[in-house]
Amino acid sequence: MMDGEEHLEGVYERIARGIEHLTGVYERITGAIEHLAGVYERITGGIEHLVGVYERITGAIEHLAGVYERITGAIEHLAGYYEHNTRYNRSPSDFSKQNNGFLFGCTIYIT
Repeated sequence: MMDGEEHLEGVYERIARGIEHLTGVYERITGAIEHLAGVYERITGGIEHLVGVYERITGAIEHLAGVYERITGAIEHLAGYYEHNTRYNRSPSDFSKQNNGFLFGCTIYIT
């Protein structure tokens, strides 16, 4: 009988070690899952950050497009003054007198 009891004790110890081993495996798996959840959160946070950066870049590009339009509009406006001044044989540097002669020039151009 002693051999049977010793055998059962050995079987019990192996089962207990197997359970301890499976417990360790379970803990490592759950730890890995928690780690992957953290990695996922960092990745999604990084993506959200990049989306914000993209929105700021596109906003800046739109802003620069507006600045470009205002600059080109100002250049076209000044070109109109230049064209008007040269058409009536005025000096292109005569911009200081522009307010005085502009309405007169418009009336000549219209009539």
